[in-house]
Amino acid sequence: MTNNRSFLCYNEILFFELIHNEIMAIIETPYNFSAEFSKLCHEVLSKTPLDYFSISRVYKNGTYNALMTDPKWVEHYLANHYNNTIQPNVKHYQVSQVKDYELWSLSSMYGQSQEMEALYQDCCLFGYSNGITFVEEYDDCYELYWFSSSCKEGVDHYFIENINYLRLLTLQIKEKLLNDKQLRHEFAKAYQIPNDGHNQITEPRAKLSFKELGLKQFYLGGTDKQNYFTEKETLCLLYLIKGHTIKSIAQVMQLSPRTIETHLNHIKFKSKVNSLNDLRVKFAGNNFVKSLLLTL
Repeated sequence: MTNNRSFLCYNEILFFELIHNEIMAIIETPYNFSAEFSKLCHEVLSKTPLDYFSISRVYKNGTYNALMTDPKWVEHYLANHYNNTIQPNVKHYQVSQVKDYELWSLSSMYGQSQEMEALYQDCCLFGYSNGITFVEEYDDCYELYWFSSSCKEGVDHYFIENINYLRLLTLQIKEKLLNDKQLRHEFAKAYQIPNDGHNQITEPRAKLSFKELGLKQFYLGGTDKQNYFTEKETLCLLYLIKGHTIKSIAQVMQLSPRTIETHLNHIKFKSKVNSLNDLRVKFAGNNFVKSLLLTL
């Protein structure tokens, strides 16, 4: 009798070989969207307040691919913003230490260049200014799952409170995508990022590190001058919001997990919350916290 696990693994190998063989020569026309993908995603998202989804691959050789649910937005983006913003967009995930998931707003994610400000304004018009991105790293690429909604009020809380549910939605959408021959073929393509003399992107200004801020007390919007977060407590909070676990925070900060847990307990006490998830919810939409995240 055939071992089911061995049979499954063998078929997975054949499947991924098929995907690899379908990868075409690098082409220039950017982005894919289709009525089929929009319909597929709408069926999955119909019971949520979310109205936009994109799945992307940022390849480590500098190419990328993306499937999106809104043809009108893609058409507008390609005509008005693509040449000026695609490089910083892709570089963000190639060089950053994003783990697991990232809450974002386009007003804070890449800095305030004129190009990004223009993009942010148009995203607001389309209702895609805030969202959450899940990140999975593979040998040859980063796979990104983007959710966004035109419902801005409380949307960050919805993202945080439904992390596990949203992860299940990404798996459901990806499974449907890979079971559709046309969509699977589209998603196997790799797109060259424009980088010629006519579309040269100006390098963003130097990133200010958290250490360079030189601050030892962080009030994070509070008015009580006796109740502040220390430098290390604030760092622990920032890494927590970026999706790190206590163990991974300890590795990044080169401290013991017990020390990190102590810092987080102090933060919970000062913030009057009972859990780490409550901390994420409380500070996810804090503008000062969003600015501090840019320094990591």
